[in-house]
Amino acid sequence: MSDYFPLNASFLISMIPVLLTLVTFLAGFIAVMANRRKLGKATGLAAAGTGVLTFGALLNVGWYIVTYNMPVIMRDFEVSYSTISVWYSIAGLCLGAVHLLGFILLLVSVFAGRAAAPATPAGTPPIAPGGPIAPGAPFSQYAPPAAPGSPIQG
Repeated sequence: MSDYFPLNASFLISMIPVLLTLVTFLAGFIAVMANRRKLGKATGLAAAGTGVLTFGALLNVGWYIVTYNMPVIMRDFEVSYSTISVWYSIAGLCLGAVHLLGFILLLVSVFAGRAAAPATPAGTPPIAPGGPIAPGAPFSQYAPPAAPGSPIQG
C-alpha cells in the first residue's frame, strides 16, 4: 500500500466531518436544482452558491488528504517548513475565498427571491388583521369582526 493514502481507522474517522460537509452542500445543490421552478429568479444564484460551496468542499477534502500526508511529503520531497507555511497560507486564502463567494451568492439569492412589500403612503398606520381601527380609539374598545354565521354579529 502507498504511503500517500493511508486507509487506517484514525484517518477515516477524522474524514467524517469533512465528508459530511461535502454531502450537505451536495444535497443543497440537488435540492435547489430539484425545486428550480418554484424558486423563480433566485434559482440561478442559489444554484451557483451551492455549486461553489460544493466545489469548495471538494477542494477541502483534497487539501485534508494532502495535510494528513504532509509528513510523508516533507520526507520524500525534502520540503522546508517555510514552504509548507506558504502552501497552508495559499490554500487557506483560496478555500476561504471560495466559501465566502458561495455564501454571498446564497445570501443574494435569498434577497432576490423575496417579493417586495406593498408601499403605504407616509403616515398611514398599517391595517390590523381584523380591520382598521378608528383613530384615537383605545385598544380595549376594539373588537375583531365576528365570523359569518356566528351568534355574535353586530
